[in-house]
Amino acid sequence: MARLKNEILPIKQFFNGYFESHGYKVTDTLPADLADNLRHLGLYGINVSDKFDGKGWGFSESLFASEPESQVTDVAFSLLGHRCVIDILQECGSHEQKQRFLTKLVNGSLVASEAIYEMESHEDDIFSTKAQHEVEANTWVLNGSKSFVIAPPKPSKLLNCFGYCTNTKGKHTK
Repeated sequence: MARLKNEILPIKQFFNGYFESHGYKVTDTLPADLADNLRHLGLYGINVSDKFDGKGWGFSESLFASEPESQVTDVAFSLLGHRCVIDILQECGSHEQKQRFLTKLVNGSLVASEAIYEMESHEDDIFSTKAQHEVEANTWVLNGSKSFVIAPPKPSKLLNCFGYCTNTKGKHTK
């Protein structure tokens, strides 16, 4: 626990003074060098294995480390979305996908975001997306207008699509 507290100390110090000194609370504008600072602090990869240059922290450690960033909601939501995509990639991604994307996601050269809601869906169905499986071509077609996209501090170029389908026997598959 002492090691974790020592590793989190620079994160706490950053969030305690950085945004106020840049006038964030007055202007509501994120500082231009924010992405570089998040990268330097290692905040993009706290939940990624060290074999991909991440910190290798588990759920509890990551949660503890994310507490200081909650002082700035825009940053907290952005990093949360990024980490959620990473978690899904680590759990469901192929070896090739992990090799291709995880190190870039850790070092912040690639920042992920979420788009989890479609305007046309019912109000209470937040994870509803429109997709159609083209059986003959063995491809998926995504259709619909995504909203509630949590934008990272810099543009994201990774589109991660996950489907949750019901097969003919009524069982769910990924």
